Amino acid sequence: MAQAIEVATKIANGELETGRGLNQIGTLKQARDTHWSSHLDSISSLLKMFNATWVVLSNIAVDGGSYSQRGDANFVLNQLLSFKFVFTLHLMKDIVEITHLFCIALQRKSQDILNAKYLVSSTTKLLKNFRDSGWDDFLISVEHYYQMDIFLATIDYQLQELHSRFNDHTVELFVLSTALDPRNGFMLFKIDDICKLAEKFYLNDFMEQELVRLRIELQHFELDIPNHHELQELSGIMSYVKTW
Repeated sequence: MAQAIEVATKIANGELETGRGLNQIGTLKQARDTHWSSHLDSISSLLKMFNATWVVLSNIAVDGGSYSQRGDANFVLNQLLSFKFVFTLHLMKDIVEITHLFCIALQRKSQDILNAKYLVSSTTKLLKNFRDSGWDDFLISVEHYYQMDIFLATIDYQLQELHSRFNDHTVELFVLSTALDPRNGFMLFKIDDICKLAEKFYLNDFMEQELVRLRIELQHFELDIPNHHELQELSGIMSYVKTW
């Protein structure tokens, strides 16, 4: 968990050369080796850049230059997307915010020893208050994160993908194409839709005179359908083609 957080925060901060893969995971410093002054910034950056970090790791997991890189990226990605990771990340942020001033004072050693002495008491009280009465507010923040940054963001992404792949133009093509569906004796057969389909989507496949003749030919076909019993049991357009 600690290594996953370290890797993810370095990616979020732009400190990890992701182009070389994530084989650097084993050499990254553990949290205890890092100055406390950077902890709050790192955690805040990861929360802010969570989605971008997820994208980077996803790309490496698929396009990494070696099996080891892809495996490392997959490991961190699985950690990153787990409930435990996100819960712990938010908890760490709240705790580090409380202890931040005290830890900074300790790093200054003799320069700020008197201030550190007073901060021991206030930090202890704040942590106890957080322990005794901070659960509800903390849970709300985590719930909000999961709703906004995970639940809604994921659905919005899927909606954007659907819109980009199936825009109004594509949907119209689908709708007009249903007029060619031979099932149930060409029940959905519509001459206007077929003519519009040819004119709007397959214009290069027809000569001008062919488009002129198409409507009257379709009218003949529509009247002729009941005379062909073999057309009543077709299961799809390909089965119709095979009958001719």
